[in-house]
Amino acid sequence: MMSRNLIFFVLASLLLSAAACGKGEAPKEPAPQGGGEFVPGQTDKPASAVVAGDDAFKGAGVALPRSGEVAGYTLTEGPEYFTKDKLFEVMDGASDGYIAYGFLELAKAVYKPAEGKLAEDVNVEIFKFDKKLGALGKFAEERSGCLKTDTLPANMCLRASDVLAWRGDFLLKVQTFDDSPAAEAAITELAQAIEKKLAGDAALPEALGKLPTAHRVQGSEGYKIRDSYGFTGLKELFTASYKPSEDYKEDAEAITLFAVDKGSAAEASKLLGEIKATLEKDASVTEKGGLKALEGVGDQAFAYTDALATHTFGIKGGVVFGGRDFKKDEDAKQLTQTLASGL
Repeated sequence: MMSRNLIFFVLASLLLSAAACGKGEAPKEPAPQGGGEFVPGQTDKPASAVVAGDDAFKGAGVALPRSGEVAGYTLTEGPEYFTKDKLFEVMDGASDGYIAYGFLELAKAVYKPAEGKLAEDVNVEIFKFDKKLGALGKFAEERSGCLKTDTLPANMCLRASDVLAWRGDFLLKVQTFDDSPAAEAAITELAQAIEKKLAGDAALPEALGKLPTAHRVQGSEGYKIRDSYGFTGLKELFTASYKPSEDYKEDAEAITLFAVDKGSAAEASKLLGEIKATLEKDASVTEKGGLKALEGVGDQAFAYTDALATHTFGIKGGVVFGGRDFKKDEDAKQLTQTLASGL
């Protein structure tokens, strides 16, 4: 039988517990495991957060200027960070395109220009990818809107109201809603200051060095990670644009040459066979004469014309290559031959 002292102890313990509950004292939650607050660069922690202190300039935000670091600009908002699980909040449906290229983290900040420098605030966005090809690929994909490239480095261009640049694993955007010539000059200057702080380099991948250099459009080099030109399996392409004559006056009219290493001659031949099969069923191609062999180009190659232009495909070893949007048959043969010779 339980002793009186033990009974008294149990009752006293119960009364003390009840009193604590009556005061609203809840048991403490266990300390969170794995890290605490979000820190830029921790890409395994989904977050959308404004980060303060020294942590504000880590990860994708390592090159963001602090107030006064670039003369004439004061940091007024941010930095704010978004990982891929939250990117949709700021990308208006375009987040999947960034994630496909290996997006890891976005750092955003707003800067107020000194009086007389700009009429509007300047928004700065730095996207970090898991590899250099991701930054280059996304830059090339968005470069089509560029208005000016010849006065800027090949890894940078001016669009309607912003500057776009890539370096290493990073893609940079500097934007303002002031579209005056003075504003264009100001955001270009700011973008160049930030771009210099980005880690890595803007050297092109070795594979792009195998594409022809003659007639190449400056800064047009790119990388397409997804299925391209309507053909399943034609992905991970290295590309560049060309203007071999005055017939190709605008960027939109330029020829595109491309190449992708499939790893073996068997895989390259398989993909080319699938492309041929697709084209042989295309009425717009058969109406224009179908596939026409290009003799002496690579291991095998052909050209075809559709409702828009003439295009080419070929293989050499394990590489599938070709060109898009030729206006003349002689350009198609000549440039595709030059491409094949360098592979």
